[in-house]
Amino acid sequence: MTEKQRWKFANVSERGPYIKDEMNGNICRSPIAEAVFRKLVTDEKVENKWMTDSAAVSDWNVGRSPDARALSCLRNHGIETAHKARQVEESIFSFSFIPMLCLALIITITKVF
Repeated sequence: MTEKQRWKFANVSERGPYIKDEMNGNICRSPIAEAVFRKLVTDEKVENKWMTDSAAVSDWNVGRSPDARALSCLRNHGIETAHKARQVEESIFSFSFIPMLCLALIITITKVF
């Protein structure tokens, strides 16, 4: 682990920060981001200090597993996921960090809520 990564983990409060990433369909990039982050905190044995989640701004894929390409990518790196797509809810604002990988999603979330 790099010094920068150690700094991030060292600044976890007792309750722990919450990370949620938002995407359009919640079957490709966001489940990958969620699974990778979950593996990172598990590998560092700080998973009890972090809660991770992901959701979509749309309802197109609710209930579906990640795209086959996303699953293949995760498997190639030894990462498992049991993710099922879901749509974002207002509870998103209880998360400490909400990474969004595109400006359109930020605009959509701010309009909806």
